[in-house]
Amino acid sequence: AVTALDLSPVSVERAKREAAARNLSIDFSVCDMTRAFDHLERSFDMVLACDNSVPHLLSDEQILTAFRQMWRCTTPGGCCLVGVRDYDALDRSARRLVPYDIHVEENRCTIAFQAWEPKGDRYEVAFFVIEDTGSAEPITRVMRTEYYAVGIPRLLELMEQAGFVQAQRFDDRMFQPVLCAQRPSAASS
Repeated sequence: AVTALDLSPVSVERAKREAAARNLSIDFSVCDMTRAFDHLERSFDMVLACDNSVPHLLSDEQILTAFRQMWRCTTPGGCCLVGVRDYDALDRSARRLVPYDIHVEENRCTIAFQAWEPKGDRYEVAFFVIEDTGSAEPITRVMRTEYYAVGIPRLLELMEQAGFVQAQRFDDRMFQPVLCAQRPSAASS
């Protein structure tokens, strides 16, 4: 049984369509990760926060709130996995362009890239999608967001502060580092 949350109603609607097309039974809803247990009022064997979603929260306090909600959503003995970017390994001293994707299909070429603007312990990201359909003007979309460039050691500390144990980092399991922690089983609490 899978339950999925996202802050974006548009993303939730797309996920519902994708799941239906694959005949998957997934319970979707719109919710901020800082309110996950308050929203769901139940727990799961595994809680996942993927694709660097946690650093959208812009302070240690907000992240700790989210991790406490994730802890409450995790059954005793269950695991929490968090995929994050390793900000400590990045040069954040200057602006940078980050290639994302090039997709060519028939008469359509789509190019995507990110522009990162460091601002102390945060950075602003502009995500550009340029679509050339062969018409006179390409279609350009820009989406903007901000991240908290929190280091992995601090995230592991916050996971343990929230009540998780054995918080550790794993590399080479996914396209970005994965943090794994366990909610203590009732017998070990």
